[in-house]
Parts: sequence; C-alpha cells; structure tokens
Amino acid sequence: MRISARADYALRACIQLTRAENFTSTSEAMAQAEGISQAFLQTILGEMRQAGYVGSTPARRGGYRLACPPDQITVADVVRAMDGPFVRVHGMDPDDLHYPESTEDLATVWIAVRACILAVLEGVTLLDLATGRLPARVTELALRSPRRAGEPLREGVRAVDVGVAGAQHVDRVETGQGVVSDGEERGDGLRLHRRRQCGDDRADDGDLRRAVDLT
Repeated sequence: MRISARADYALRACIQLTRAENFTSTSEAMAQAEGISQAFLQTILGEMRQAGYVGSTPARRGGYRLACPPDQITVADVVRAMDGPFVRVHGMDPDDLHYPESTEDLATVWIAVRACILAVLEGVTLLDLATGRLPARVTELALRSPRRAGEPLREGVRAVDVGVAGAQHVDRVETGQGVVSDGEERGDGLRLHRRRQCGDDRADDGDLRRAVDLT
C-alpha cells in the first residue's frame, strides 16, 4: 500500500483543525505549522471539503474547520478520500479476483492484507491523533516493526506492560495525558459513521485485535 503525499498532508491538516476545536484555521497557518506548500494544501482542503470532511468560512478572517466531530473521522476516511480504495491487484478489488485452483490461495492473502490495513486505519480517529491517544493495539503493532524495535515511539510515549507472569504484552499506552486502556469506549456514533463511509471496505470492530494479535 502506498500513502500519497496528498493523504499525508490531508491528515496533518485535519489534525491541526482538530486541535483548533471550535475555531477556524487558515491554510497559511496550517502550511507554516506543517512545513508544506500552501497552494498544494489549499487544493487538498478543497478536495476534503468536497468529500464532506472539511468546511470553510468565506469571510475575510475566515478559514477551515472540520465538518464532522473528530472522533467520527478515521484515518481510513481521509486516506480513502484522497487516494481511493486501499488495495487493488491489477486494478481490481481482491474480492473480484479469479485465480486458477493452483494459486487461489494468493487471493486470500490479498484479502487478508486489505483487512489488516483497514483494521488499523479504521481504528484510529482524528481525535486519537490530535490528543496522542492511539489505540494500544496500534502502538503494539508499531513496536513490533523491525525498523522500530527497541526505539521509543516518541518522547513522552511508552508502552505499559500489563502482562501476566512476565509475558510481554501491551494492553495500554502511557502518554503525557495519562494511560489509555485497550478497548477504550468510542461510542455507537463512530461505528455508524464507519459503516456509512466505508462501503465494501468495512472492517468489523474486532478486526483490529485479530489483525495485530500475531502472538
């Protein structure tokens, strides 16, 4: 899976808008804060507005704001708005692939790849990113990455070992804003929003645990 610069910049702008809360933010301020091109950011914000995630105020001192509560917009929503479907094989949805019997298991692999991606991206909201409260399972998966092994995620964030009998298992993440428990309640509104936005790319709430629990 390739995440485009457009998707990355859109997410960074949305995090800025989330932190602005009830106030609007200008493209100039966001571009300066993130070190990206203002002209490019304006184009991206226009696309995000068409997708229904960002609104704008045309007044002289106006700016941009989120069109939905930040706990109801997931990373998957933004990436999908910018880049389209997550996994395509020869331009096709994995569910539509037809392989000979000798290689049919490969289609299952592509479907599993999509499920894992969706399980992570649909499990993280803009509010999670803006407050530094990532779901524990996402942090655990990042800690297992070979390139991140032994390295801190960032200053002030560490995994909290709550394993039994010495077993290394991360169920919580400690941030500068406290400890976030695995399975923190997100509410029915988020689940309904995901079902409405995701179409055929939906992932069940339990998919995140199944996708990253590789022990």
